[in-house]
Amino acid sequence: MATILASLSKWFFHNDAFSFPFAFNTTWTKNRHTVRFGLDVTPEGKSELANPSSNNTNGTYIFTGDATGVYDADGNELSAGNAIADMLLGKAYNYSETALDLFGKYRWINIEPYVEDQFKVRPNITLTAGVRYEWYQTEYEQHNMLSTFTPSRFNPANASVVDQWGEITTQGDPLNGIMLAGKTSPYGRSVFPGHNNAFAPRIGIAWDPTNSGKMSVRAGYGIYYDRWGSYSQFGANNPPYNQIVSIYNTSLTNPGGAAGINYPPALSAVLSPWKFPSTQKWSLSVQREVLPDTTASIAYVGTKGTHLLGNYNLNQPDPNPLIQNWTISPDYVRPYQGYSGITAFTTEFGSNYNALQATLIHRLRKGLSFQASYTYSKALTDSSGTGSFPQNSYDWRAEYGPADFDQRQIFTANYSYDLPFFRGTKGFKNALLAGWQVSGITTYQSGGPITVTLLGDWAGVGSWNERATIVGDPNKAGPVAANPTCDAPSQIHVRANWFNPCAFVTPTPGTFGNSSRGILTGPGVENWDLGLMKQFAVRESMNLQFRAEAFNTFNTPGRGGVDTTADDANFSKMSGGNSPRILQLSLAFTF
Repeated sequence: MATILASLSKWFFHNDAFSFPFAFNTTWTKNRHTVRFGLDVTPEGKSELANPSSNNTNGTYIFTGDATGVYDADGNELSAGNAIADMLLGKAYNYSETALDLFGKYRWINIEPYVEDQFKVRPNITLTAGVRYEWYQTEYEQHNMLSTFTPSRFNPANASVVDQWGEITTQGDPLNGIMLAGKTSPYGRSVFPGHNNAFAPRIGIAWDPTNSGKMSVRAGYGIYYDRWGSYSQFGANNPPYNQIVSIYNTSLTNPGGAAGINYPPALSAVLSPWKFPSTQKWSLSVQREVLPDTTASIAYVGTKGTHLLGNYNLNQPDPNPLIQNWTISPDYVRPYQGYSGITAFTTEFGSNYNALQATLIHRLRKGLSFQASYTYSKALTDSSGTGSFPQNSYDWRAEYGPADFDQRQIFTANYSYDLPFFRGTKGFKNALLAGWQVSGITTYQSGGPITVTLLGDWAGVGSWNERATIVGDPNKAGPVAANPTCDAPSQIHVRANWFNPCAFVTPTPGTFGNSSRGILTGPGVENWDLGLMKQFAVRESMNLQFRAEAFNTFNTPGRGGVDTTADDANFSKMSGGNSPRILQLSLAFTF
């Protein structure tokens, strides 16, 4: 069983972007100081459809299996439904459609002056300090075709009245709470404020404690700002320029119902205070030549992200079992009445990353060269990026956990060795047996975080990004006391069951699941790619190169993906995996 998105929309991507950087950079040297300063001015823009990657003007259905599930009187699931069965019966969980796909022309300018001084304190100590100022103009649309929902402008007395079926019975102010660029916005042609205090200092030091040129200790700290994505462009989907309708618990054949029925529109909101996303970075490393042409280094690296971009449903209702069992529409009990879901973009999320990094490099010497790197790290965040909605819009702290891209341990090595056999021989032996080279790339990588999710809307909030409830240890095989009727596996970390599925249950209807994001670790990666090569000299300027290569040399099966949907029949099972061993022979003639 799986969620099905049946989209009838055409796909037309029109995205023209430009960036014209003008840079002035100069260097001034005096005594032990090397000062660099300059200015970057970059006019930028993009002209694109309001939603270029998902043109929804012909509508999208969502089937979750809720309609064919069997439930007891309290709403608890007795038998899981099937999304395909829902579709065949014509019972959709949700239908959405955008009236127009407007084409906007968005423009802005970035201005970034900087200054840096590199000071030679002593022959073996160099101190570098500088500061960069970032001014990012808030984007505007050339025809002021931007709007955003602003909670402080919403007046409940002017809201449309919505009945329990999600239909508007009394039309209110269609622009209730909506701010228009160039008209009602206090920010002029933009819909959020800019900032004038984005100073980014950096400092670093390099020290050779041996004064021999064979060792270095480096440390540094800096603040880095980033321009946000132009998410205000989604304001072109808001009234009065456009409208997105979202209808719940409807039919495949007639999603809009009878003629003349109006439904609450879905909105986008760019929320103030809109701050510059920034990252603090710090590091300490030691590098040393340990053998001739061989260097070892070890480093600690840390980062902290502040005011990072993310989004959530500003108009999420409180959990309600009546929504979960399709008795009422979510739009009937939303906080901002008269509207459906409101996708809010905000810069209130954060992250942190800490890592131990070790590297060993051997430069080519006597036919051998290699590089090996190992990283032990941890990345945590409450939002892995836009599109990763929290299950509960009012409890972001519950989203804090491993980032989607978190990889705790990574080892990689590449190597090349000229085989010493038959060197100096002549004739047949030299032509066929001498001059062979072996090379390869080896990768070992631990698995990434996986989150146990739900197929349907168990909380009853009008969304489908919720998590399961944990009742046992998923990393332990065998029966789970809190879930005695579940057929528990006797083995885990195998293809049939990567973890114990009996450790998770669907939550009580009208409540959120209590399992955390990234609660489990998925399968890792083990791979060896090896090659054997020899070059045959034909004439002075002609060569014939033979290569034999093996990808996934030891045919490691790999473990593939894991089904992490708790109310799915294949929950905890693995699918896919590494590509099988591939052998490749090639012959190249160069002249």
